Amino acid sequence: MRVSVVVPVKDCAELLSRLLESFRRQTLQPHEVIVVDDGSTDGSPTVAERYGAKVLSTGGGRGPNFARSIGVRAASGDVIALTDSDCLPSEDWLESLVRELEENPGVGIVAGTTIAANPECFMARFLDSSLLTPTPKYSRRVVMERDFRPGIVVATCNMAVARRVFERVGLFDPAYRYYGSDDMDFVYRALRRGFRVLCSPRPLVRHYHRTTLTRVLKRYFQYGEGFAIFRAKHPESAFSRTVTLAICSLIAALALAVAAALLCPPASAALLALVLLPFIVHHARVAVRQRRPEALAYPVLDLLVALASAAGFLYMLLRVALGRARLSLYRRLASC
Repeated sequence: MRVSVVVPVKDCAELLSRLLESFRRQTLQPHEVIVVDDGSTDGSPTVAERYGAKVLSTGGGRGPNFARSIGVRAASGDVIALTDSDCLPSEDWLESLVRELEENPGVGIVAGTTIAANPECFMARFLDSSLLTPTPKYSRRVVMERDFRPGIVVATCNMAVARRVFERVGLFDPAYRYYGSDDMDFVYRALRRGFRVLCSPRPLVRHYHRTTLTRVLKRYFQYGEGFAIFRAKHPESAFSRTVTLAICSLIAALALAVAAALLCPPASAALLALVLLPFIVHHARVAVRQRRPEALAYPVLDLLVALASAAGFLYMLLRVALGRARLSLYRRLASC
């Protein structure tokens, strides 16, 4: 199989250089590397050219999904491997992706495990252990058909897609821009078209996680925005139902806790403890298994990122509702 690697980039020259250098050490060499620039001002395209990559451009400000689609259109491989400019794949990354496709002929997409590339940073260690981690980790192979399995997420920072999938499903939806859930959208469309998706621990990618709380919360707010778009498009999916239930439960519990604080403070404290309980149980296990006492502080951070995601979700729902209301008003005025 010929493998084309597609990498979207914007202002990530230093990490892009490390990524492209890692491709030279792959046990299976890529047929081509396509870097699609989205308006960088730090010389990222020059770095890509220096490593012999094919460099394309979105024209700037179009988002990574638009960039990926440009790269897929230009790719000539039988398989398109996807990763991001702030990632470092293992040396057998491409070989593992291709092997999974060859050993599972009914599978059209392979998604791999992603861990932190900067575990020396506290926030990166938290994100790697978070109950709401943005990067998928698979302890065993899982094959999905027709819909997502509960608790399973996929990410385009570690994915291989057979060309035939793009030919039937189409490209990535640019409406997601940089919000998130774009990878879930593409994979869900593939599942609905009858393709099987394999989630495997074998293809390994390391990702440079954000290292400050403000940047992490901003990113989770964007994840919430992206999920609102996904839910509007695919309300029937297991992912939509599960996450919507989680967000609504969180909002309802916190609202009750605030109301109870005025009437019965002990009840309010009990509700807050109930909200934190899943995070406490999860991170207590991490603290014990990995002998990492700092994990006992993670439940509060998990609650913060959950709130950021819920806020982004509500914000995007409001934007969508207002947009539809304006469109309806324009149509009524135009018909007068």
